[in-house]
Amino acid sequence: MAIEIKAVSGYDDLERWVEARNDVLSDDPHTAEMMALVRASELEHVDLLASEDGEIVGAGMLAGDPASTASTHPYVEVTVPRTYRGRGVGGALFQELSERARRLGKEGFECEARADDQHSIAFLERRGFVETGRAAKYVLDLSAYDSPPPVPSEGLELAMLADRPDLLAGVYAVAKATYPDVGAFQAKHTERLDDWQLYQLGSPTTALDMTPLAIADGDVVGFATLVRRGDNRSAEHRICAVLPDWRGRGIATLLLQEQLAAAKRAGVETIVAWGRSADVGRTYGTKLGFEPCGETIAFRGPLQDRFFAARPEGRARRRPAGRPER
Repeated sequence: MAIEIKAVSGYDDLERWVEARNDVLSDDPHTAEMMALVRASELEHVDLLASEDGEIVGAGMLAGDPASTASTHPYVEVTVPRTYRGRGVGGALFQELSERARRLGKEGFECEARADDQHSIAFLERRGFVETGRAAKYVLDLSAYDSPPPVPSEGLELAMLADRPDLLAGVYAVAKATYPDVGAFQAKHTERLDDWQLYQLGSPTTALDMTPLAIADGDVVGFATLVRRGDNRSAEHRICAVLPDWRGRGIATLLLQEQLAAAKRAGVETIVAWGRSADVGRTYGTKLGFEPCGETIAFRGPLQDRFFAARPEGRARRRPAGRPER
């Protein structure tokens, strides 16, 4: 039978989408609860399911977050389990995403692939996608982590956001001042308080009791966030932000030490973190004991036309007469 592509409709479909997507990207899982919040907030967001003979064989997503909405190249995901690759599933999903994006006036996509996933990298490169950057994955085994409790310097105190919800506005002020240094989509999240709360703190898995704040004279000068995963044994450190005037004093390391200690007390066994700079890597590795464990590659490329999507996987592309290459 032909591959059927349909948009997710209803919570049962959303749960199937999350399961299919997480089967491929198990190191960066989503939850149906969080995706329901995202779908309710993003008017241009689309989730797709690919099926064959009634069996789910892949998933796709067109993001509608503020950065994607403002961009000519919104973020997309296409995830196909290895068992079903080479059968045109990814091409069919990309084609449907392209048609939807084209109606929105978009010109192309941004997406990612794991550096050890040569099939996905080749899939993207055949379709005109080029690498735009890399992020390293770091992992820390908390059973081997043994650090004395962090001691704040004079004039500085630490508290968890769960215990100081009154400081939420101060946390947002730090994010607004620092996220532009991190990247486009992070910066876009801080333009509106509602967006920042949704994308940075809105997930039910966000561990507010493991989100330490650095406070000086009653004002927040830094914070670090963490989300727990469904297995309750692992968690992901998301971001550590410190105001520019307070950098160079070891506050980022202090916040991370406090977060790791809290996670270990809560029974978390493994912490994952992603870093796009050597400075972040040195903090994770040299100061805290994280080990590098893979990379993800960012890509940027064009929307896909029907001709390319229709041809079988692996066959060399021929250019129709009269049509210039993009």
